Amino acid sequence: MNYILDQLKILLAIVEKRSITKASESLFFMPPAASIQLKKISRSISNSID
Repeated sequence: MNYILDQLKILLAIVEKRSITKASESLFFMPPAASIQLKKISRSISNSID
């Protein structure tokens, strides 16, 4: 559950900052880590829609 919550926090920060780099900096993540989590949540959402 926390894993999904963290992914949603990253997604929200990306939307608010309009930048993966700025979002990851605000959450103390490296940009590649934020990108990976964004991909995972994107796959999770698309799998649940199918």
